[in-house]
Amino acid sequence: MKTMSLVSLNHNSRSYFYLNNQTRKALSDEVKSHFDEGEFKSHVSEILKKRHNSDIEIEHISKITKISNKNLRLIEQLRFDSLPPMPVKKAIILQYCRLVQSLVKI
Repeated sequence: MKTMSLVSLNHNSRSYFYLNNQTRKALSDEVKSHFDEGEFKSHVSEILKKRHNSDIEIEHISKITKISNKNLRLIEQLRFDSLPPMPVKKAIILQYCRLVQSLVKI
């Protein structure tokens, strides 16, 4: 198990706590380990088929989610490495999948 610690700074009778660099890197590694790219690619592929079968336009998804057309196309092309860094990457992929699933069920 990795040890994580905070750095304390006292200023004007207040204490502020910051992640030290080692802890920040450990947390970053931990977040990345919870992003199974293969699983996400499989799920997005299924969602994409549903979107095409339902004639849902990517522009419609973009208007609702506020995710740019560019990022939506990157998601659909399974080019996750070109998306913004974690945790934004995971959030927009999940938002895309949830919206398409909800639109298909209507």
